Amino acid sequence: MIIGVPKEIKTAENRIALVPAGAEALRAHGHTVLVEGGAGEGSGFADDAYEAVGATSGSPLDILDFR
Repeated sequence: MIIGVPKEIKTAENRIALVPAGAEALRAHGHTVLVEGGAGEGSGFADDAYEAVGATSGSPLDILDFR
């Protein structure tokens, strides 16, 4: 399964739907995890933290393009 995690757009909303540990668990079960660049910054998670566990970060179009 391909799982895309977009950045929250609501004002003053700093949470992210998936933390790096969750991305790691999903990857361990064979899923592809795509995280919008900068999505975890408000919660203290840099893109590097997601990439370190095998997730891919990119632009909104990269993570939500289901073609």
